[in-house]
Amino acid sequence: MPGKREASRNSGADRAELTDEPGATTAYDGLFRQHRSAVFSYAVACCCDTKSAEALTSEAFARAVQARRGGGPVLAWRPQLLVFVRRTAAEWAATSRRADLSPDFLQWYEHTVAGGAADGAADEGGMARLEEERVVLRAFRALPERWQTVLWHTAVEEEPDDKVGVLLGILPGSVGQLASRARDGLRESYLTAYDESGPEGSECHHYAALLAAAVRGAGLRDDDLGRHLRECGRCRRAQDELADLDRRLGATLSSGVLLWGGSAYVATRLAEAGTAGGKEKNADAEGSSHAWYRGLRSLSLPAAVLAGSLVAAAGLIVYLIPVTSLSDDEPPGTSLQVVSGPPETVVKDGPTVTSTATPAPSATASGHAPRLPEKPGDFTSLNLRSDQSLGAAQAGTDTVTLAATTGNHDGRPHDPVTFVREGVTAQYRGGTTRFDLSVDSGTTIGNGPQVRISYDLTGNGSWDRVETYRYFESDAAPGFEHYTHTRGLTPGTTGTFGDLAEGRVKVELWDAIGAGASTVRTGKGSFIRIPFS
Repeated sequence: MPGKREASRNSGADRAELTDEPGATTAYDGLFRQHRSAVFSYAVACCCDTKSAEALTSEAFARAVQARRGGGPVLAWRPQLLVFVRRTAAEWAATSRRADLSPDFLQWYEHTVAGGAADGAADEGGMARLEEERVVLRAFRALPERWQTVLWHTAVEEEPDDKVGVLLGILPGSVGQLASRARDGLRESYLTAYDESGPEGSECHHYAALLAAAVRGAGLRDDDLGRHLRECGRCRRAQDELADLDRRLGATLSSGVLLWGGSAYVATRLAEAGTAGGKEKNADAEGSSHAWYRGLRSLSLPAAVLAGSLVAAAGLIVYLIPVTSLSDDEPPGTSLQVVSGPPETVVKDGPTVTSTATPAPSATASGHAPRLPEKPGDFTSLNLRSDQSLGAAQAGTDTVTLAATTGNHDGRPHDPVTFVREGVTAQYRGGTTRFDLSVDSGTTIGNGPQVRISYDLTGNGSWDRVETYRYFESDAAPGFEHYTHTRGLTPGTTGTFGDLAEGRVKVELWDAIGAGASTVRTGKGSFIRIPFS
């Protein structure tokens, strides 16, 4: 693998040598402007209010400064800063600052890092051991920084080649070639890390190299490998992860590196990029970043004051007010008001799932939720309701449970929980369905909640458009995760859209794989956005 020669060819803001030399202030400013929005987005997920998210973001940048002075990253700043956020939040969880953290993060921490201790008390090596156990994380860290950078910014952040090219100091046309080499390198690095972590003397070592060939479909048939995979859950999981590195690299990297909240981070960043038109909004950084740097130089790990920023999350716009100049209508520590999927148009609810005389969609926009521009066309939001209908969000949240299953039901509904909306008249605006579903499989590893969304345009039972999305693999930690449309459609998707005339919309949820039962939030916790208004 390329070493220092490749790592030294970086450019842009991340070229900064974080030292006390003259000119370092400008380098710090560039680092802050380039990454603050992403870092704060992840900090918001970890915290319960804006003030805590500000402090957590500040500590992540402070740790970045310390890490660089100690020989830390030169180029791959984004994933490292996010890891600093997660590590710092975990340290808070073992102190009185746990009150500043979100319930979901605390639940993950207590189960995964603290070993079930309700008070969060864990030995100092808990997080280090967890990171060491994750093969994807170890494989990613072993790559040259240029490869880490191109993989993270193209696959996870989905940034355009011209932007990534500026970051790396190469032409946009060369980004794809570098990313391809980095993907190959990550696969080899994964196999090395997996082989090194295997039990001494186990036959897993013999089959490590064959796993990659089997995943690539290189025409290799090995009966011994098949037998071993049937008997060895560890190698089956490795085979699945290798396949995911090929099929859905962005989701696999974000989950593997961040360990917690990876899918939510990706959804937030993609929504932010769409809302901002793919451009970073850094106009307010000029006057504040120098002060940030001057204060940060003398700090060990206290919170530095961050400039105001705008974060657009999937259906959420949060204004971060500088702690030095709070507005009158947002006091310090204002709780985060998460609005999932604000409706551009609102469909009035009928009393039950079987109602047929539902009025046509109203053109009244929500007065309290920010409007997210969508391309193409306008979308109507429908929340999953506890009575298994689709409509406006009910107060609070409830849950439904998907039946535990055996075997593989990928693409084929198996004892699904079904939500239906009838009597809908609306105009098709182009595009496909969006959704954000809160799912949790508890401590079951490898459950795969899956969704199918169907449209009966005239209510005659024909189901003219049927969209089946790839299932969402659960992790071993309790706590809800975001299953979104970014998983992508399966080849089983059929039919075409048209206008709805007293039509029906149906959402089916089931566990495609896995032996445990998954839980799905209803009410404000889960919604679909149909391309109609």
